[in-house]
Amino acid sequence: MQEQLQLAIAPYRDAVDYVEIRVEQSEQTAISFRGEQLDAVDRSLSLAGGIRACHQGGWSFVTFNGLAELQDRIEAAISQARLVGKDTTSLAPLEPIQDYVAVELGRDPRGLSLLEKRQLIAEYNRLLLEYDPRIQTTMVGYRDRFGITYFVNSTGSCIVQERLDISARFGAIARGDEGIVRQGFESVHSRSDYDALVGYMIRNGKIAEPVSDVTLTGNVFQTLKDIDAIGNDTLYVSGGCGKGGQMPLAVSVGGPHVRIKDVVVGGR
Repeated sequence: MQEQLQLAIAPYRDAVDYVEIRVEQSEQTAISFRGEQLDAVDRSLSLAGGIRACHQGGWSFVTFNGLAELQDRIEAAISQARLVGKDTTSLAPLEPIQDYVAVELGRDPRGLSLLEKRQLIAEYNRLLLEYDPRIQTTMVGYRDRFGITYFVNSTGSCIVQERLDISARFGAIARGDEGIVRQGFESVHSRSDYDALVGYMIRNGKIAEPVSDVTLTGNVFQTLKDIDAIGNDTLYVSGGCGKGGQMPLAVSVGGPHVRIKDVVVGGR
């Protein structure tokens, strides 16, 4: 792919002051259950990109959804930049960068069949449904997405970055005493493989035994005040908005590990 993009941009290096192409190619799987019913199974492939050009201080940007139209879209971007450019282009001097950033894979979900993924999520859903008779329904979903982003420009840079996002979400709605309805949600995110989302007790400054339930209860403002340490391991991954049926509307989730004193975990 990168060679194809470099060849496409080569004839236009001297046509404008600057031009770049960004392309993202991805494949995605999504599976969801609602109660006992399989709600959705999706498998999709996508390719989209954008071209940015600058000439005499005028910038343009165009998009495309297939490589067949790449040449026409490059020429459109250059034409628009020439149309609006009336000044001088001033760009910071940078050396060309050649790099390939590969994802560090654990167990690659692309090597698993759709059936295997469905069976795994179905089993998690069954465990939730059978955990307690008060549970009325569940919402369980799985998503993996592997994408490759390509960047080439007229100054000779070519950068390729792989990205893998895996997420699973688990929700249960239960009806308890006096008909009070309660709901709980948990999620797991990884950029390489499934990682259990587990809370750990800290004893004498060291990580000790895992805490099985990481649902925090109490006053949220007091909980925030009780944070007494924040790690330097901030990590954000892609997730999905779960309210109002908006899933899989893409959102980012994440942050650093935090230490909270006197926190109530799982109601205890």
